[in-house]
This record gives sequence, C-alpha cells and structure tokens, in this order.
Amino acid sequence: MKTTILQFAGILLLAGFFFRCSEKDDGNVPPEIISWSKPCQFRNEISGPWGLSMKSDNGFLVGGYIAYNDTNLRHGYVMNLDPNGDTIWCKQIDIEDYYGCDVYYATQVSSDEIMAAGYCYGYDKESARFIVWLNGEGHVTKSVMLPVLTGNTVWECKLFALGNGNFYYVSCLSKVGPDTDMSDHSLQVDLLNSEGQILRSNEYLNVNATLDKVRLLDDGKMLVTGSTYPGIVPD
Repeated sequence: MKTTILQFAGILLLAGFFFRCSEKDDGNVPPEIISWSKPCQFRNEISGPWGLSMKSDNGFLVGGYIAYNDTNLRHGYVMNLDPNGDTIWCKQIDIEDYYGCDVYYATQVSSDEIMAAGYCYGYDKESARFIVWLNGEGHVTKSVMLPVLTGNTVWECKLFALGNGNFYYVSCLSKVGPDTDMSDHSLQVDLLNSEGQILRSNEYLNVNATLDKVRLLDDGKMLVTGSTYPGIVPD
C-alpha cells in the first residue's frame, strides 16, 4: 500500500509568527519562540491545525483535524508540546456516531487537566459542538455535546476559563448555503458551569469575529474584535 507522510511544520512556524506579533499583548511569551520549528507527522492523511494556546510551563497545545486518505472519516486531535516544541503526546479525538470531527481549540485548565472544544457532523445526525476533558496523559475523561443553532455551521470556537469553575464557550457561526455573506455570520457566547451545562447563552447577529484576538479581561468581561454588517445600502 502506498504510504505518504506529509509534514506540517508550518504549525509552529505560524505559531511563532502569531506570538511574535502579539508580544505587546502577551509579555510572557519567550522572545526566542521564532527561532525553532518542529515537524509534526501523520501517516496517509490530510491534516491541519486550527487553534493554539500556551500552557503554564511555556509549552503549547494545538488542536486540529486529520483526514486519512483511505477512509471517509475526519478526526480531531490535540497535540501537547513542551517549551522546545517537542511532542509530549498527540491524541486523536472522535465523537461516537459522527464521521467528522474537528478540534478548534484546546486549553490547559490545571496541571493535569485539558479542555478541548470543537465541531462534529454526521450523515444522518444534526451537527453539534462538543467539549472534551483530557487528563495529563491525554486520555478523555468526560465529554459534553452542545447544540448548534438550526441552519448554521460552526467555523471556529474557543474556550475561556473564569477561575470559578465556569467558562465561556465562544462560537463563530455561519448560515448553511452556497451564497452566504457577512450578514449570515453570527457570534454565540455561552456561559457554562464546570460540568458543561449552559447557564446563559447570547447570540450576536451579523458579526464576523476574529477569535484569535478575543481577550478575557480581569473582571470576567470579554473583548471581541471583528466587523459587523450594517445591511444593504440602497442605490
């Protein structure tokens, strides 16, 4: 069987660029981060990274997807890296009864717990958002499914821990259809408790947000950058 190994070292090259451009916002980012890159290999696949976060030990978590050439399945993954960019572990994430799974973001909750958020979809099932909890070895200990607003698809999401056990699950949504534009985009912000139960949910219509620049402020409020669509301007 033909074997192909594709490398996407660009994950960490792009990570270095992102962090270097964000140094004014994140003063704890080591200045030498741009000086190394590491190849990350998956076999017989098409793969890509979605989200990147920094751990308390200055290592990194990467969330993404793997689509193997010899199947119709798409799997999520979480990769745990040390401060030198070497892989500690990489775990495939699947949601039962769904053929497609993307991990958009993973974040460290404590020294021995990681949360990852993403999107899954199936042939005869409604698409859904999900959260999985992983222990320090990368094993899934718990998972929670969350609904997607009817007629929407999820193209990005992110988690923000509040320190009291609650956290925000922020999702960028887009209407399903061939001719969508910015007026079909929206931002959903869910406040959840430590068990993943939704305490409050708000949807902001006609918002095209940039989640890599979303910041959680010290008072628990959130700063979101993006653009809005004011509507059609008549001739």
